[in-house]
Amino acid sequence: MILNSKKVMDEMANITSKVIDINNDIRRVSVEVTKLQSQINLSKELKENQSQFLTEFKENAESIGTLKAEFEKELYNFKLMSSNVEKKLLEKFDEAIKNEIHEYFAKLRTDIQSFGDLKEKIDTISEDIKKATSELGKFVEISESIKKGDFELGNHAKKLQDMDNEKLELMRKIDNLERLLSKMRRSS
Repeated sequence: MILNSKKVMDEMANITSKVIDINNDIRRVSVEVTKLQSQINLSKELKENQSQFLTEFKENAESIGTLKAEFEKELYNFKLMSSNVEKKLLEKFDEAIKNEIHEYFAKLRTDIQSFGDLKEKIDTISEDIKKATSELGKFVEISESIKKGDFELGNHAKKLQDMDNEKLELMRKIDNLERLLSKMRRSS
């Protein structure tokens, strides 16, 4: 399609060049005819030249008419081809836009579905967090009661330690007394 358009453009440029050349030829002929008319005398030679110029002028005029017809035909074909190209370009543009919009809608549907799935997961996580918060409250309660128990156990352990120290002290004293008794028995 583009090659035909280029070919038509080249032919139009060629025809335009020919028309310009012919117009230049016509101007020259016109100038020469006016010169000749001013110099006309009744001589036979001038009449023949004038007749020859008129013949060439008629041929050039016919040639211009033919070129004009060809130019008009090519211009008409170019306009037809141009409208066909424009129509096809619009159809391709419409099709491309439809495909693009279809892809965006498909992506949007996927995103909406993903959003719905994500919302369900967030709701589930929210429920899990509520349950975990409740369980954490229970653990805090247990922790507080353990701290009280630790304090009580600490007091009890201190009492046991004191009693153990007292027991050790008593055992040393008994030991010392036994030594004293045994020394006294030996000495007696």
